[in-house]
Amino acid sequence: MSAGHEGCRHGRPLGRRQALTLLAGGAACSLLPSAAAAQPRVAGCCLGLGQMQQFSSYGYGDPFAMLESSGDPALDRALGRALVRLAGLFGQRPGFGFVEDWGMPNAYATAETAVPGTWGTVLYGITLFRQLAEGYADEGMAVMMIAAHEFGHIAQYAAGADQQLQWGSYTVKPVELHADWLAGWYLGMRRRDRPDLPLADAGNFLYSIGDYATYDWNHHGTPDERVAAAEAGFKHVEAGGTDFAAAFRAGIDRVKSWT
Repeated sequence: MSAGHEGCRHGRPLGRRQALTLLAGGAACSLLPSAAAAQPRVAGCCLGLGQMQQFSSYGYGDPFAMLESSGDPALDRALGRALVRLAGLFGQRPGFGFVEDWGMPNAYATAETAVPGTWGTVLYGITLFRQLAEGYADEGMAVMMIAAHEFGHIAQYAAGADQQLQWGSYTVKPVELHADWLAGWYLGMRRRDRPDLPLADAGNFLYSIGDYATYDWNHHGTPDERVAAAEAGFKHVEAGGTDFAAAFRAGIDRVKSWT
């Protein structure tokens, strides 16, 4: 994907058809621990129920006023098609939208619903999106790895697996590594269909956002742990694990064995 942005504009909340075929957004939780940690009341990587409005009070603007475009219509269409494919693979239909992240690259997800006819909401920071869309010549795989991570959180919420993963842990790492596993599974499924897809940049970016704050509640996993989780999900596909529900459960078992 490449982008020639002319700026974004605020607009009305997206309808279901627009959300599923036109634009992008993030779901379930924040991918990057550092930005969320800068906002002490937005703890961990996930926005809990009731936190979307609280989130806006920290200067991010109204989270329900999603940006209608990346500024590049061709990029929007390509991303929309990729998101529809992702929704089908994961069996999830969250609302999507870009959101201002005010120069603090991040993506978020919540079980709260902002778009009628959907369940849950993915908020993709426009700074992060531009950074990945413009910074990597990888056919959008880094962009979609983040989207898959966020969809993974939506799937966790829908199944109540976030609570199962969190049980007994003093950080959010198990929840995050499971989302990384599912992001790796998504990349494996895409590589299965397109053996020539470049995935190195996606892996390098995931490594770059690992952290070593192992005693912090918001610890997402070290760089090596995050990449290892994604690689395990990827290899699950190589071993024939193409069913999402089975991969979802296998990912829980693997992450619990690590943590």
